[in-house]
Amino acid sequence: MLEISAEQLELHEKMALIKKLDQSFCRQYPDFAKRDDKERLDFLADCLLTARELGFKTEQGVASYALAAYYLGIGFEKKSQQLQALLSSTVPEVRKVYAMNEWVHTILGDPDNLALADETLQRAFDFTSAWGL
Repeated sequence: MLEISAEQLELHEKMALIKKLDQSFCRQYPDFAKRDDKERLDFLADCLLTARELGFKTEQGVASYALAAYYLGIGFEKKSQQLQALLSSTVPEVRKVYAMNEWVHTILGDPDNLALADETLQRAFDFTSAWGL
């Protein structure tokens, strides 16, 4: 009987998530769909790797990071010490995702106003305090 190793299973799960993200991004973003397959899949694999390094374990967390990276570039979190600190922390993922999304929304609306984005991040984090440490 053929056994699947844990590494093979993990690789299969990663590829399935990348494929799911690719299909979703291609449906929603025509410019993304115009890129060649390798470029799209490499971008999403990089997003998955970075998101996992930041502690995102769920599809929602990884997808949120990938969407932010689509607009702002992979590594966008390095623009803000506050955002970096939050994403590197051990707070629940749901709080990270919510606060990160609020930060991204603010920075997209006012790209040069990092202070406002950081204030928004703090308000969003404070707002979710009941969601756990």
